[in-house]
Amino acid sequence: MKRVFPHIVWFALLPLLLTAREIKVTYISNQSIYIDGGRADGIRVGDSLIVKHNGKPTTLLKVKYVAEHSASAAIEKGKMPKKDDAIVLLTKRSTSKPRVATGRRERHIKTNRSSFRSDFKSRAKVSGSISLNWRHIKDVSDRKASLDQPGARFNIKIKNLFGQAYELRIKSRLRYQRRTFTYGDRLPKEEWRNRLYVVFFSYTDENALLNYSFGRILSNAIGSVGYIDGALVQARLVPALRLGLFAGTQFQGQNSNIPSGKQKYGAFVRYIKGDYRAGRWESAATLSGEYVHNTIDRELLYFMNSFYTRRFSFYQSADIDINNGWRQDRAGEKIALSNLYLNGHIKFTRKISASLSYDNRKNYYSYRWRSIADSLFDDALRQGLRASINLRLPQQIQIMINGGVRIKENDDQKTFSYSGSVTKRRITRWRAFVGLYGSGFSNAYTQGYYASTRIGANLRSGHSFDVSYGGYFYTTRTTQESRASRWVRANLNLNFGRHWFMSPNYEYFFGDDSPGHRLYIEAGYRL
Repeated sequence: MKRVFPHIVWFALLPLLLTAREIKVTYISNQSIYIDGGRADGIRVGDSLIVKHNGKPTTLLKVKYVAEHSASAAIEKGKMPKKDDAIVLLTKRSTSKPRVATGRRERHIKTNRSSFRSDFKSRAKVSGSISLNWRHIKDVSDRKASLDQPGARFNIKIKNLFGQAYELRIKSRLRYQRRTFTYGDRLPKEEWRNRLYVVFFSYTDENALLNYSFGRILSNAIGSVGYIDGALVQARLVPALRLGLFAGTQFQGQNSNIPSGKQKYGAFVRYIKGDYRAGRWESAATLSGEYVHNTIDRELLYFMNSFYTRRFSFYQSADIDINNGWRQDRAGEKIALSNLYLNGHIKFTRKISASLSYDNRKNYYSYRWRSIADSLFDDALRQGLRASINLRLPQQIQIMINGGVRIKENDDQKTFSYSGSVTKRRITRWRAFVGLYGSGFSNAYTQGYYASTRIGANLRSGHSFDVSYGGYFYTTRTTQESRASRWVRANLNLNFGRHWFMSPNYEYFFGDDSPGHRLYIEAGYRL
């Protein structure tokens, strides 16, 4: 009966929907549907809308934002609509009976409102996981440097709170470490190492006039500014343009405590156009200042541009330091490009893809380095170029190759690195796989190689397991000393129903570096 009832409702409403004055879908973003009807047509925030494609109802929408002659809505039920699909007002939040918009007239519909709306009821969407874990390292060398590390992880995201675009995000890690060795106060035998990465409450609707977040925030909009404990507000001026402000402090990285003495302030502008299906362009520019006890720590401009389609993507980011006060005296220049990153990815066919990236960076003077001698501060430019190609061959064979080079200003010796893998999947009906992996590097001080093989299976029940064997070898150029180590690993992933999981992993490490047993177990609940 539950499957039949929605179809009966659609059929009962069809004559009225066909005679109503139709509003159109004008634009579709990755989060919202824009329509050409608004307050003047009797539409209000909270109303429910039906989308018709070729005369057939396909989607139920809920209105989130209304202007005089336009509105935006989110999908409650059904599939993604298309541009120029027809819109009909089904129910209005402030009335006791549903109605259909027909210009200035309204026609009442007699139907089981509670049953229909319960089928499309808006609920908070909870995702993420909560887990407990334990890491044990038993060193069998003469040092006996063993470690026990119990802990817990929380990664929780709650979206669509109260039926609106409110979101709560928490990401944290608890960890207790107990060692059989110590290196003074900096590395005691027992200690807590806890991290609270993000915890914030936000309102995020691309079509709303104002969006905001407060708490411990990490936002792509402010780029290199990084984490802030504070607030971020952005206003939507036109559909594609947003202006924002942020302010807060920075927590201490080692223990996640708030009082670090650093304050951050800034403003940003964002331009967002299109969606991920047809093509999305996003640009952002941020002007920020960071200060420690009223002394300049860093002032910079951050620029970001990204473009994405199904076959091609491009990303660019840059940090431009503005040196004022003591920073200009130390750096010797007013403006400096301290970081630039470029990345492009292209899918030539469904089977062949490639990427190319370039980055350069140099250290910048900050409050931390204010009193250090110039001779000890390294501001040499570092540049790197990396390319990769991915091939999907017949018979479920996949090949990946990548390589790169890095060079430091005034250094004659470049650093080369490379890696590759060959994987064969679906060998048997149990979806077994086998892979070969290798990598290497060479720089002014050392050169080395790594190789491993891995075999396992992904079972239909959601379980998986694999066993691998590998090792590495490296040589120090100055002393010609060589070292080699090998390992055997076994990983098991178990899923109990839709929510519970457990992942035990064991490794035996033997050779010249830290021989011993390593065990890691994690068990948790997926929300």
